[in-house]
Amino acid sequence: MRVPYKVYNLTIDSSTKLNFIKKYDGLDGYDFWLLPQRGNAHLMVAPEFQSDFQKDLKKNRIVYSIINEDVGESIQQDAEAEEGVARAFETPGPFNFKYFPRYQEIRNFIKALVNKRKYSRMIKIGTSYEGWPIYGVEVMKSPDKPVFFIDAGIHAREWAAHISALYIIKNVVESEEKFADMMTFVIIPCLNPDGYEYSHTTDRLWRKSMSLHTTSQCKGVDLNRNFDSHWGEFRSEKNPCTEIYGGPEPFSEPETSALRDSILKYKPVAYVTIHSFGPLLIYPYGYTKDLPPNWRTLHRIATKTAQNIKKVNGTNYVVGSAARVLYVSSGGSDDWAYDKAEVPIVYTMELPEYEKNSFIVPKKYIKSLITETYVGFATLLQNIYLKYGV
Repeated sequence: MRVPYKVYNLTIDSSTKLNFIKKYDGLDGYDFWLLPQRGNAHLMVAPEFQSDFQKDLKKNRIVYSIINEDVGESIQQDAEAEEGVARAFETPGPFNFKYFPRYQEIRNFIKALVNKRKYSRMIKIGTSYEGWPIYGVEVMKSPDKPVFFIDAGIHAREWAAHISALYIIKNVVESEEKFADMMTFVIIPCLNPDGYEYSHTTDRLWRKSMSLHTTSQCKGVDLNRNFDSHWGEFRSEKNPCTEIYGGPEPFSEPETSALRDSILKYKPVAYVTIHSFGPLLIYPYGYTKDLPPNWRTLHRIATKTAQNIKKVNGTNYVVGSAARVLYVSSGGSDDWAYDKAEVPIVYTMELPEYEKNSFIVPKKYIKSLITETYVGFATLLQNIYLKYGV
């Protein structure tokens, strides 16, 4: 009889329980889907560890519920729906935001979208470990305009991020005259094409890149632990077989190096990295609970953004510094952009989950997801433009 992977919702109502739960972070067979926050955490546990895990929870008086009895079944249902959508769109045509595209579709969508545009062009910021070009869009009218830089898909399984970035690209490019008058936009919808493709073909819950650095045969680096900002200090593993392996050294990965070089080239005034899931809108720092010098500005803009997002579908985004909303971690692109690249406005946007399926967003929610995410982008843009626009 097959025993499935399960996802546990853990109630955390004391620092003692929080510290106990933290010990599972990075362990083989355990994968945090939702980091401890707001009194709870979501943790996927492999079958062989579930019995002992539940005994430990009871021993430590941690209340839990199982929110996904069979992760494999959820993935299978999602895959079957994906196949149905694919058959429905066998006739060649433009991507229509009714399903989650493969990487080649992302490339084709961007290429067709920017064709014959005045201010928009497809750019390549680098090449992945497996050789995929890392594509994006630049919308520029004048090199004197301040730059708004967005990336998504640094974690392979977070498909909601990729499609939300594509929807932002669609709206910005189709109204390029209006947007280019305000700022220059650089948007990278899939920073980790290797992992993204692998999450489509082999392992839906794959998080990392696909690089290989050791003789262990464990592939991949958590790209959001590979930036040169307190690298390897907090919530980053040296074991390449873990989900949060930070790599052998900062910027060891071609994907993170490409993002670094691109941000340093464009010198943006605002940087937003899109992830899932939350919903959270968080700002630096991740490596310390100390607040950045301009935290009041960051908090004010984020609060306005969260308020406007809530008006769309009622989604409640939590706002705050990363280390205070979640817990201390380091090596992230957001802290690096703020500290090292000196980008003054930096956010990580963690998109919401649906039906307690975490990273697996049912396709019927795509429209709601991309619509409210775009409202968030538009609100951020309005406030950033008021501060930095020329």
